[in-house]
Amino acid sequence: MKTGSSLLRRILVVEDDEDMQENLRRILVGAGYEVHLAQNGVEAITVLESEPCHLVLTDLVMPEMGG
Repeated sequence: MKTGSSLLRRILVVEDDEDMQENLRRILVGAGYEVHLAQNGVEAITVLESEPCHLVLTDLVMPEMGG
């Protein structure tokens, strides 16, 4: 998917279940996306501050801070 001249390819997956997180990572990497991972909302904010992403795929109920 393209918007203007930039390719939308960086996805942040925020998921506290490690198996689900790994499955999502594997699928998205296989589809050609650059995937960043976070275990909860607090980690997600930290990731986004250092590496802006085009899309956030998040669980809604997680420890510390939900999606």
